[in-house]
Amino acid sequence: MASITFNEGVPSRVKVTLPVGDRYHGGFFCRIPKVYGYSDEIPGVTFDGNTREFVYDGRPLSDNSYNGVSQAVNPSSFFWAGAETGPHNPHWQFPPRTINIPQAVGGVQQAITGGCKHTRPRFCPRDNLIHICGGDYSSAGIIKDGHQDGRMLLWNFDPVVNKWGFDYPPMGRAGDDIPLSPDAMGFAWDKSREIWWITYGDPRAGVQNDVHWKSLGGLATAYPASALAWPINDAPVFTFDPKVGKYNKLGIMPWNIMSPKTREHAYDDTSKRLYKLDASSTLDLRVRWLDTTNYETDPLNMPWSMVDISLSAIGHRYATGYFESPCHIDEVKRLLYFVDSRTPAVLALTLPGHPSGEHKVSVLAPLPQMKNYALDMPMGLLAMASMPFVWIPEHRCLVMMVEPLYEQVGPWSNSFQIDVDTGVVSDGPRFPSKPADGKPWFPNAAVWFPPTQELIVYAFYPNSQLSGTQSPETMHAYKWVD
Repeated sequence: MASITFNEGVPSRVKVTLPVGDRYHGGFFCRIPKVYGYSDEIPGVTFDGNTREFVYDGRPLSDNSYNGVSQAVNPSSFFWAGAETGPHNPHWQFPPRTINIPQAVGGVQQAITGGCKHTRPRFCPRDNLIHICGGDYSSAGIIKDGHQDGRMLLWNFDPVVNKWGFDYPPMGRAGDDIPLSPDAMGFAWDKSREIWWITYGDPRAGVQNDVHWKSLGGLATAYPASALAWPINDAPVFTFDPKVGKYNKLGIMPWNIMSPKTREHAYDDTSKRLYKLDASSTLDLRVRWLDTTNYETDPLNMPWSMVDISLSAIGHRYATGYFESPCHIDEVKRLLYFVDSRTPAVLALTLPGHPSGEHKVSVLAPLPQMKNYALDMPMGLLAMASMPFVWIPEHRCLVMMVEPLYEQVGPWSNSFQIDVDTGVVSDGPRFPSKPADGKPWFPNAAVWFPPTQELIVYAFYPNSQLSGTQSPETMHAYKWVD
């Protein structure tokens, strides 16, 4: 790392020496107020991956404003540049198959679009489709709230023929109850009942309450119905039955009084428990679960339980990463996998039926290459909610793509594959290339698609404050190669 100085007003190019690689990338660590991280370019200065040069276009160097067209800085922020070299994991096809997301018609989106931050994609074996719940900035023109539209939508997607549709009408139906604007929600498939479980994450900006929803043309009754910032008593659990295309509101509030930001969840078909991870007041792991055994007979009175688990004996604490960690259940080994983003590692929680008993935590795989999200990264633990972490049961592995700053590929980006039977960590899929310039780009969502044995990644969040770049409207499908 070093700084580069340009002569103001004089267009110039600065060569950097890099090893021979498959592709090249570079940029700057940025400290523009309210914008943190690194970018593949700061307006006025770009990195040319073909010539391996930083290129200054001659614009004034004095302005460092946060307005989307910030000018270059002299001297610049610290720069970085690198070469991607092999060998690469041969199990993952590269380059991946590209799926172009259908574009808007008359200003109305035909599919998820934009950064798609915080979407929840899941494969459904009932119809062999991918279903996508919620997300920020992902449905312009469909729900015209002028802000973070998209969170109340349920899309379905066939990646084989690139066909998109809705599981439920975007504006709802009169007489129905629906979930409203949850950010980073929980979304899990119940294969025995063939329903989706949906729990709230963080009700933030966007459509605020039922009155606001109705003013936009909403037909259903939406929850949270109030305008409270933290609607602890107004955010019920929902199920969605695709067989009849209808939500079912349950009178259950799974919130920790300490903070309602419990986000991801996982459903265990064996025990019929819906698990949510949280942190206790002592920074231990808090495990909460809903016993859904009586869903058919008494759905409004299913019990929630919780247990606090100390992680100090295994060298970890506050393991859920501010309630953000994705989590997955291994039905064969009776384990729930999640991520510690402070002392980076994949951890495993035992479930009912495990030989060691339930609710014991062990380290599956340390990840020393991964940065401490809590201490080292300006984006902090919030970045955990936009981190692809995917369970691939057929191949007994987890895939995790890690980027703790502004969702641009850079020096602290990682792609991991974790063998859950051995704990061995190897390189995961290579980051896809941006269509415009071929440089690597970070997706913040991914899902495994068993019918074609492909890992599908998408949601390329634009860093327009720094570079003016637009989100590539593409998905990338990595086929597993034996």
